[in-house]
Amino acid sequence: MKAPVIISLVMLSLVIAVLSQGIIAAAFSLLAFALLFYFVTTQQDTKPPQE
Repeated sequence: MKAPVIISLVMLSLVIAVLSQGIIAAAFSLLAFALLFYFVTTQQDTKPPQE
């Protein structure tokens, strides 16, 4: 349920980073990758542990 929201925020951040310049672009690209990293780590935590 959270996945579409996070993916939408990542896409929006990347679009803003492409359309802007300088420090703003760097900040939004960093935000996009941070959200993507958060999404990946939360997806891995939902799997049951394998023994």
